[in-house]
Amino acid sequence: MTVYHHILCATDFSHHSQKALERATTLTRLHEARLTLLHVVEYFPEDIPVDVVYPEALDLESYLAERARKRLAEIAHETGLEAVGHEVRISARSA
Repeated sequence: MTVYHHILCATDFSHHSQKALERATTLTRLHEARLTLLHVVEYFPEDIPVDVVYPEALDLESYLAERARKRLAEIAHETGLEAVGHEVRISARSA
């Protein structure tokens, strides 16, 4: 049987990502592994929702990274990741 020591789970906050996170959480608990939850921030996505208004005074890059960090923290709390070794990572998409 394969033993996992460290699992990486990337998320784009979609329904499919939620399913992947559920599986990664199960494997993390089963193998007593560490889990890294990753989100790649697109600073200028082509499909910016019209209902999102960005504060003018803030640096857009910092604002989007902080918003993603908060969402990842919410996901970690909702899925009970505090009980397992986990970390949250934000990365910028490079051109």
